[in-house]
Amino acid sequence: MKTILCTLWLILSVAKTNGQTFFKSFEGVIEADQNKVFVQNDGFIITGFGFIQDKYQLYVMKVNLTGEIVWTKYHEITGYSGENYRCYSSAIDPEGNMYLGLLYSLIKLTPEGEIAYHNISEATYFDLLWHESGELIASAQWQPSSHRIFRIDPSNCTIIEQSTSIQGTNLIGTSLAIDDENNIVLSLSEGFDYTAPAASNLYVFQNLNLQSFDVIPLQYEESVVHRTTIWSDGSYVAVGHEGQYATTDNVSYLTRFQKDGSVSQENAATFPYRFARLYKYVFNNQGNVVALGEVQKNSESNKQILLHCMSNEGDSIWTTFYGTSDITKPYDIRMAPDGGYVIAGTTDFNNTQVPCIIKTNSVGQLTPLGLEQKPVFEMVNVYPNPANGILTFEAHGIDAGTIIISNVIGQKCLETKLNGIKTIVPTGDLKPGLYIYLIRTDKFTKTGKIQVQ
Repeated sequence: MKTILCTLWLILSVAKTNGQTFFKSFEGVIEADQNKVFVQNDGFIITGFGFIQDKYQLYVMKVNLTGEIVWTKYHEITGYSGENYRCYSSAIDPEGNMYLGLLYSLIKLTPEGEIAYHNISEATYFDLLWHESGELIASAQWQPSSHRIFRIDPSNCTIIEQSTSIQGTNLIGTSLAIDDENNIVLSLSEGFDYTAPAASNLYVFQNLNLQSFDVIPLQYEESVVHRTTIWSDGSYVAVGHEGQYATTDNVSYLTRFQKDGSVSQENAATFPYRFARLYKYVFNNQGNVVALGEVQKNSESNKQILLHCMSNEGDSIWTTFYGTSDITKPYDIRMAPDGGYVIAGTTDFNNTQVPCIIKTNSVGQLTPLGLEQKPVFEMVNVYPNPANGILTFEAHGIDAGTIIISNVIGQKCLETKLNGIKTIVPTGDLKPGLYIYLIRTDKFTKTGKIQVQ
């Protein structure tokens, strides 16, 4: 009987960790940075800024639950120079409208990826939070020594009310949360200059009253708090790091603070690596917190993505590391409908950063068995680029697929089948210019740009 029950438990445990997993990169956008991810019932949306057809634009890309592209929208944003447009923060409302907080801008997107509103202001929106009252709460930096909280009308992205200014030297962090008493909790680290350690505080605005706040010093010396949220018992859970930001040796942590700012040492996880950063978190279906970051374990290793799950009792449940030097940055994480996790980031492709999306199972693995999954951009090589007469598609571990070459306005110019490891495609009938190639198999879709001479 015990054997039957143990076998049944094992089957159920494996089933719980199963789910669609994938790693997809999108080479049609280059020099990408700070992208965000949103979850819909039938797929995921990844959005950010990058160069598309030599123009710096906002891209909004919908993929289905298996990572295949459904649609892509591109928007030119006017008003400021390109480097100002980075997605610092994001939020989504119950109707599926998406909000992006930028430097001097706030953008509202429809669920279909169209721009509903774009408001230019004097603030940098470091965090956005959807409140049950039907308003957006924003944390905004006016200058390095001043922060404010905004209540924002989501219908047109205008400011309804702003808080009194929080003053300090080199403030950074600015994550928002709502506690169990409906108070706004803002975390800030002061004295941050990339070489010196900082002191971190929580600023509590009682019952959404923006005109006064209480300051709670976090008793964690020489630390920077990146994100703070509220656990089920009303205590605070924070991700951040100890030590100097610019040094190679530091300790990244995930820990709990009581309401008076004291540290619950038994509810902490640390990662003492050569380089360690924890940036974001989500709560999973079991009420445990899952933190996202990156690590470099020693001077000989490459940076890797880190996912760590900790229970509300402070127990480490699981930790996963994956990726190579190609994965440079994980930026955002959300829960997927099947209980897994979806991560937005950027990865290296031909010496530039392109968007990527990673879907794991419920224990942070890229496959149900936790085996190494090779990113699709390493499975296919396309050369020479520029092409002059012929183009070679070199595919490894792929049995069948289709190659489609289109011009920049989407008109199909050529279609052929993948033919073994190397497929030679004549380009003599193509006019000189820029083209987009699409490789479609039963396992993945890959796109990229080619220049025909």
